[in-house]
Amino acid sequence: MGMIVGAIAIATILIALNEAGVFNGLFTALPADTGADATDTSSQQPLDSSSAFMAGQDPGDASSAPLPAYNPVDAPADGSPGLVDPNKIQFAALGSAMAEGFYATGNPIPKRANNPGDLTRSWGFPTKGTANSEGVLIFDTVEHGWQALYAQWGAMLNGTSTEYTLDMTILQVAEKWTGSQNAASWAATCAQYMGVPVTTTLQEYLDA
Repeated sequence: MGMIVGAIAIATILIALNEAGVFNGLFTALPADTGADATDTSSQQPLDSSSAFMAGQDPGDASSAPLPAYNPVDAPADGSPGLVDPNKIQFAALGSAMAEGFYATGNPIPKRANNPGDLTRSWGFPTKGTANSEGVLIFDTVEHGWQALYAQWGAMLNGTSTEYTLDMTILQVAEKWTGSQNAASWAATCAQYMGVPVTTTLQEYLDA
């Protein structure tokens, strides 16, 4: 009987302390399970001098800036080799933007150039020159920068790209995209948002 009374007394005290705000800040809610790999990317090294993914710099939080809707400008007119699931394109685009440092703190090149993917091809969207000697384009709006990145991934995933083939793994994509500079870090970040290992081919990503 005494133990029950004691337990009730302790519970009463804890409730009172909680209502008084004593426990505020001691506990935080766990993030929702998105099904993505929980790899920590905050300590990854920079890709190259044009990327904002600098040493020791947190790649940022994409949740604060929702992605624009995908506009399938690159879809083949005759429907072959088939339209790609827009979600597949958006996740891949987000992964490459994270790898390039678009969401990093400060004012990295991808952010100030309205070019989330550090692209050197405009895909027909308006640009205003280049941001560096490597030819990273400055898009007139960030919306156009995203649509160009979607077009890039659209071509890569619908089989019409002249540089990337569907049998390439994400690591091989990273080596070509970055010029082999810290490709493993780039691939790990991009693959995390695509929800697959870096050894996954683009075709396997489509089929997953």
